[in-house]
Amino acid sequence: MQVQSGQFQVLDYFTPDNQAIMAEEDWDLGSDPGLVLPDQPGPYPHLLATAGKDIRLWILNRDNLGHLQAQDAGAVQVIQESFAGLLFAGGAYWNNHLYFQAATDVLRGFTLQNGVAQIPPTLAGSVIGYPGAPAGLSANGTSNGIVWMVQADAFGSGGPAVLYAFDATNVATELYNSAQALNFRDQAGPAVKFVFPTVANGKVYIGTGTEVDVYGLLP
Repeated sequence: MQVQSGQFQVLDYFTPDNQAIMAEEDWDLGSDPGLVLPDQPGPYPHLLATAGKDIRLWILNRDNLGHLQAQDAGAVQVIQESFAGLLFAGGAYWNNHLYFQAATDVLRGFTLQNGVAQIPPTLAGSVIGYPGAPAGLSANGTSNGIVWMVQADAFGSGGPAVLYAFDATNVATELYNSAQALNFRDQAGPAVKFVFPTVANGKVYIGTGTEVDVYGLLP
């Protein structure tokens, strides 16, 4: 969109071809925010990844979003990857990898080649329940990448959040979770939905229902 004469004007758009069914069933596309990717090799350098409640992932050309076409022909790629639940939390990108986590599902890591997500993705081993979790990234440039996520299944009962860390090059490798430490040493505060882990100065910060928890290396 752009502003013209004090009003927003639509410049381009994408609409899934099953939009009528999505509206009827409350499967809105906007439940999962769009992720703008850095420039990619291949025919479509400017890409956007987004998903929604109907359990599909779209990769779109930001220079021409594709409008409304039969079978979503205007999209660069439509991924029907059998996510176990709805996509609410938003994806993440690092070093030619896409990461998406659906509710009641495992984290999925897609490798990108020339702007195309390779199927099948790599799967993490831990299921994160409703409503899923947004992913945060830490890395030393293009090395030592870690995907951080906060499990919030217990938000309705006041149970603790759980911080997870996965190897960003292979999310099947779980590096840490805050529930694994003995004697509840690393237990977080009460879970709340859609917490985005913040990484700064060698520490990971997560918000909970009663406190901000800070994780780092033990002295």
